[in-house]
Amino acid sequence: MHPYWRSWRTRSALLVGLALVAAAALFAATAASSPAKRYRIIMLSASNVIPGWHGYDRGAKEAAQKLGVDLTIAQWASLEPKDLIAGINAVVAQHPDAALFSAVNDKAEQNTLAQAAKRIKKIVIFDSPAVDPTPFATYVGSNAAAEGRVTADVLAKLVGGKGTVLETDAAPGFSTLEINMRAFRAEMKKYSKITLLPLQYDGGDVAKNAAIVRATLARYPNLAGIYLGTSGLGGEGGVGAVKAAGKIGKVKLVTLDGLPAAITDLQKGYQQAVVSVKLRDLGGGAVNAAVRALNGKNLPKTTYVGYCILTKQNVNDPKNSQCIYISKS
Repeated sequence: MHPYWRSWRTRSALLVGLALVAAAALFAATAASSPAKRYRIIMLSASNVIPGWHGYDRGAKEAAQKLGVDLTIAQWASLEPKDLIAGINAVVAQHPDAALFSAVNDKAEQNTLAQAAKRIKKIVIFDSPAVDPTPFATYVGSNAAAEGRVTADVLAKLVGGKGTVLETDAAPGFSTLEINMRAFRAEMKKYSKITLLPLQYDGGDVAKNAAIVRATLARYPNLAGIYLGTSGLGGEGGVGAVKAAGKIGKVKLVTLDGLPAAITDLQKGYQQAVVSVKLRDLGGGAVNAAVRALNGKNLPKTTYVGYCILTKQNVNDPKNSQCIYISKS
């Protein structure tokens, strides 16, 4: 064969090869630049009835924007069992790719949540754990037991390891609060010189909480400390009762959740500590977990976010800012 033809054939093969490489590169670039599927996620929030949840909402929105997913935040009408169930069913009817639910009343919601898991690709439980976590991708929340234990240790130190202590809580049935309450009481048993009075429920009512604290102060005038287990659901009443009795500073006060009233009381010295979860980490973590689950990633059954022990000295520290509840999302 003439050398010219051999050279021509070689150049032709080379050109064809280069063309194929260029086409493959163009295809890859086009695929990379094409938008990935935008997952639809619905978060069922309670920020209309629990102000602190605005922090969850904000964290979820920030994560959704960063991850490029469409997030809708729906609201429960109330925390009554019938409304909890209706809210879950309303989300299911919208057929999202994933949903974020809180088992605030775990026993009332469990069956409805389990049925929802059969109709929605991925469900992430956040804030309050379900009775049975099996049907769900993961749980993202605070370590309520750890918070209860550290609260007991903080209050025990404040009262000098001795004296009589009262604990109030909202009501049975709120799973995270119950976990916190049980851990607090178990931890207090370590302190042999502290007498822990029977737990009293205020039903989330400010006036009832104040009445409980007034009656306890009347019976135990040397009361050393109080753990007001729900700063946003009645606990502020107890702070007011201590103030009215002229015992601010004498009775050491610790509350749960950094709602505005609790933070103001902390800054004024009316109470000594507030234990509060990292809100945006929790809301954002729930969205992140849903996206990872939709992408086929294996998740741990439980993912805990951190919490803060707020005091008058550190409440204005920027690193504690997300433990302070905000008034809007």
